[in-house]
Amino acid sequence: MYKNSNVSLGEEKRGLKAFLITSGKLNTTVTSRKVEAGLAIPKGSLVGLSSFTQNMYSLPTTIAEIDKFTTDQVQESLHLEYKDSRALDPGRKEEIAKDVSAFANSDGGLLIYGITERESFPAGKDAGVDHIGFSRERLEQLIASNISPRIDGVRIAAIPLSADRSIFAIEVPKSVRGPHQSADRKYYKRFNFQSVPMENFEIEDVRNRRRTVSPLVEVSIYIRRRILVYLNITNIGDQTAEDVTFELPEEVRGWAEEQQARLFLNGIKYFPPKRTYSFRYGHMPQLLNESSKLPSQFAVTVNYTHPAVGHRTGDVFQINLMDYWGASFLDSEISDQGKEIKEALTKLTAQVEKLNSNVERITTIAGTTGIDLSVTSLRNLRHVLSGDTNLEKLNPSGLAYTVFAEVLGVDYEIASRLEQFFWHSNSAEGIEQVEGINNNLIAKLKQHFILSDCCN
Repeated sequence: MYKNSNVSLGEEKRGLKAFLITSGKLNTTVTSRKVEAGLAIPKGSLVGLSSFTQNMYSLPTTIAEIDKFTTDQVQESLHLEYKDSRALDPGRKEEIAKDVSAFANSDGGLLIYGITERESFPAGKDAGVDHIGFSRERLEQLIASNISPRIDGVRIAAIPLSADRSIFAIEVPKSVRGPHQSADRKYYKRFNFQSVPMENFEIEDVRNRRRTVSPLVEVSIYIRRRILVYLNITNIGDQTAEDVTFELPEEVRGWAEEQQARLFLNGIKYFPPKRTYSFRYGHMPQLLNESSKLPSQFAVTVNYTHPAVGHRTGDVFQINLMDYWGASFLDSEISDQGKEIKEALTKLTAQVEKLNSNVERITTIAGTTGIDLSVTSLRNLRHVLSGDTNLEKLNPSGLAYTVFAEVLGVDYEIASRLEQFFWHSNSAEGIEQVEGINNNLIAKLKQHFILSDCCN
């Protein structure tokens, strides 16, 4: 439950006062009657409140950890408040939203429902909250729907006391997306162990946090060749985002599992700056079709630890493919530079380009041999020149959709489905279920491509 400190003290009762300094405006005195090893602050030390919050309390998850608050007589503070279980009731949603938003607008902290207090010190556990009538999920929903904007990184623990009773602990981080307004349309802060309304200048101070901390992670859509849709995850900042996690709708999560998009499923431990991960989501015509199993409109929630603030933050990205329908994508700066390099190389290799123009029509199925032709393509040239119609078969795995369009004579929509189907292997198992595929196309696939697990 407790972390940090350079000093280890005994179990005996003793007074301790430590003056904690916030951003220069507030001095708070914290007193403890009994200090556990790891809680002490060295004499004469000045400790920033953000550091104090991160290192002093962590979210309790067991009764033993809850009991330590009473055993060690940990006093309420700017970062800690005890509440009677009766305070956690749907009919008191404004009070709950006020207390949670006050922690987020201040320096973060811990709310514990199920511990009674006497003069700001814990007196012991009460009967607990009826977790059957008021579940952890319901509390999450109440907090999310009664505080605006939503607070990122809130964690809730329901610690069972009995079959139907629990103590609830809420860990609230200091927010960089505030100020957060409570259900009564007021802004609150922590002051003298209480949640009190904020002054206008204090609201502006919290609002200025946004300007000092830039977001790091972005989720966006990229459309390639006008029809292929990719989901991109980019660290747009200049710092490493840590412990990045994603919350996806059920249908999109199913897609991630099927495509083995592990970053969406497992998150990213360390996400370096300026890096982008790209995952193919599908092709535009199919995704916009009413029969599509994948949604064309959904939200992705991203949470991560921002090194500039030392705690979790995040954002919600709304994806709507209809926003991109009929739009043209402008080339990036890197793409423009690439064009300049390409033009220079074209001038230097004019004669080579002239020679290559004779075989340009078949380079779409070419490899990276010395003259930009694969061994298979060279063998097929030999067959054509000798009048032999039995051409070498191609491995479909990893081929571009233009190859399928050229070899099979199908449109780009069917070709892109085939590209996606054969993306990881040349297995043809289940090819009959691909939209637009018929027996005639299957016969052509067998004729021109190396297939494994093929249908009869």
